[in-house]
Amino acid sequence: MPDQDSNEENTALAIRSAHQLSARTSLVSRGLKEIAEGFESAYDTSVMDRATVLLHDGKFDEAISVCTEGLAADPNDDILLQIKAVSLANQGKYTEGLPLLIKALEINDTNPHCWHLAARFCNHLRDPEEELKCWHRVVAIDPDHKGAWKGIGDCLFTLGRYQEAAEAFASELRLNPSDEYCQSRREDADAALLGEESDEWTPT
Repeated sequence: MPDQDSNEENTALAIRSAHQLSARTSLVSRGLKEIAEGFESAYDTSVMDRATVLLHDGKFDEAISVCTEGLAADPNDDILLQIKAVSLANQGKYTEGLPLLIKALEINDTNPHCWHLAARFCNHLRDPEEELKCWHRVVAIDPDHKGAWKGIGDCLFTLGRYQEAAEAFASELRLNPSDEYCQSRREDADAALLGEESDEWTPT
């Protein structure tokens, strides 16, 4: 069964992406109206709004249906792709959801929330190398993105790259000094690194 805390964070990320697009659409609309009086954005937010509300309310089957309906009209709606992916993830269907996120990122690869979601999906699918690539894309777009350096550190630790892991956890701690998890994990990485050095030492 999918983890409840993980589901809630995935949902929050998808909603953040939807709000980001809504704000962008509104700004574009207002800017064009200054040039052409009476202009209205052609983007129809009603489907996105319905899907977002259904996702927020935990009505995942209905959210998937609304997204499927919207994507039939516009297959390149990156927000609907994300909402559908997260709705599937909330049902434990990460394998089905990940290709939707990949398509969303092909359409818009500058959204750190979507890369964050992709990283979380890869984590659930136990693919630390792909997860690491996603986290790196997050920090390339937004170096201060909350939790990204923590995710990088966890991936690097899993891959046995302890020095880099310790540095990543330190980067997260610079942003969030009270993060006890990162403090503990940095200490674990330092200890593992010392263990490696001890193993390499041979008496003369």
